[in-house]
Amino acid sequence: MAGLFGKKSIPVIGIDISSTSVKLIELSKAGLRAGLEFDLIKPGNESAKEFYVEFPINITVAGRYHEFGDFVSGLSELNRIVSVHNVRLVGGKAGKASSKLTMTMVAKTYRAKRENEDEG
Repeated sequence: MAGLFGKKSIPVIGIDISSTSVKLIELSKAGLRAGLEFDLIKPGNESAKEFYVEFPINITVAGRYHEFGDFVSGLSELNRIVSVHNVRLVGGKAGKASSKLTMTMVAKTYRAKRENEDEG
């Protein structure tokens, strides 16, 4: 099967890329590639809007400042829209240059609203 720009694409059967588990795997892979340690990945409840459904995920990670930047940059490269909200950085122990920071944030992913879904 020819995909975009004539490249061959392999059809994937039976995987729902909008599923919660796929979203969580993608987020965690982006964080691990950036060198972060995950303390929390907690999915929230979906919230239906007029044309789309929003899915928040609470995240707490530990790492260095530039690793946080790499992580957020990596989120922009995913195959879905991810917006970042309520970012909070907390420093490590005073006087330790090698001390890790902690970042808490809410990452929101989105999907198209199905015809039978009501606004929430």
